[in-house]
Amino acid sequence: YGVFYPNTAFDPVGSSGALVGGTELAAVYDVLLRFNPETLEVTPHLAESLTADNADFTEWTLKLREGITFSDGTPLDAQLVSDNIDRYFAPEGVRNTSGGFLQYIDTRDVVDATTLHMTLTESFAEFGLVFADEPGMIVNLNALGDDIDAFRVQPPDAAGVGPYVVERHVPGEETVLKARADYWGGPVCIETLRFVWIPGSAGNYDAFSSGDVDVAFLRDPIVNQKAIDDGVQHFFVDQDGGAMLNFNRREGRITADPRVRQAISLALDPAVINDRAYQGKLQTTKAYFGPSSPYFSDAIEEIPVDTAAATALIDEVKAEGWDGKLGLIAGNSGTGPDSALAIEGMLGAIGIQVQTELMATGDSIGRLVAGDFDVITNGFNSGPGTAVLSIVRNLSSTSPSNRMGVNNPTLDALISEALATKFADLSPVMAKINNEINADSTAINYAVTGEGIVWADNVKGIMATVSTIFLFHDAFIDG
Repeated sequence: YGVFYPNTAFDPVGSSGALVGGTELAAVYDVLLRFNPETLEVTPHLAESLTADNADFTEWTLKLREGITFSDGTPLDAQLVSDNIDRYFAPEGVRNTSGGFLQYIDTRDVVDATTLHMTLTESFAEFGLVFADEPGMIVNLNALGDDIDAFRVQPPDAAGVGPYVVERHVPGEETVLKARADYWGGPVCIETLRFVWIPGSAGNYDAFSSGDVDVAFLRDPIVNQKAIDDGVQHFFVDQDGGAMLNFNRREGRITADPRVRQAISLALDPAVINDRAYQGKLQTTKAYFGPSSPYFSDAIEEIPVDTAAATALIDEVKAEGWDGKLGLIAGNSGTGPDSALAIEGMLGAIGIQVQTELMATGDSIGRLVAGDFDVITNGFNSGPGTAVLSIVRNLSSTSPSNRMGVNNPTLDALISEALATKFADLSPVMAKINNEINADSTAINYAVTGEGIVWADNVKGIMATVSTIFLFHDAFIDG
């Protein structure tokens, strides 16, 4: 399996999010619920059910399957699920973005060994999505040991109840998982999963085409289109907010000034990035929700390209003493360097002196988490059904994973409205969220990105779930 980027930690709270390591983590820990991105339905997996107990979706009961234990005999019970939730609010959980949507859990009551009752601070109509993502991957806390760093490199077999255990993990090189004989949902047909990193989607697809990997993760419109044209089996999902500039609004950063954020937003021309880095294959838009989105409507507004207005704003700020220097962090592989050059040119044209740092995805995420940036290329990845979660964890003022320092009461109110709304009725409130993001220059989106996997003809039974995580418990090789 050729990955997007190597897994950073074999611990759900220590990982940076589903795109980096989510599939590997799900193979080891399994998930309480599964989200089907084609039907937008959440179905039980490790859990027997998750049900709303009232009409306003503020009380929920999670029921676990009976009799599931970790290999050391520790039961998968309601208390353990509750204790795992606590970890997202401890310092060790800051790297993961899931705390943003766990924040709405007000109280938890362990009713019995298999039943956890939760009361929320506000309505959350699609609460089941939470337990299809990392919070649904339950760690056996008895297996953590005293050295959390060692655990995250190679957790013991008793760490999870998933279909696989970690046989070998060399960070940045490869991860080898072996099937467990005692998987609760067994038997597991594919005996070994080997995850390797080949930088860039083009290299990953070349390895797939030559037969060096059976499955390859792709996130490049040029390569994705080639795979489609080649007629290979594929599963791609369009991600709104897929290619963005994130602004650091914390005190002391020049991007805390709304005029600078607005100027950058006005200066950015997605067509220039498309031509420079993507051979014209990018789905460009300066709206958060693009035309291919299920939430797109005539009410969606785009930020215009207006270089003159942007220059005037920058001149105004510089007249107050700013030296015009701005830091930009972007990726060092694939389309990252060319995209950065295009952005540099557009911002230079309005009087900003861009100081660019190109770095690997893991290092970029580390800077984002630490708040050590002015402007950084980082997508929110709002796929079908997951858009509300992406917005909550990144933009809610009370989210522990609000990495830009956003504090916008209007946006918070709209987020609450979206949380209380079922999938089918979300378009009107999503338009209001889109327009507020633009009005506040919260961040600037410049493209929808497609991402997903291609796989060999003889590989069967892979299941997609939330946030382009893929499940292998029922996968097999045919011949």
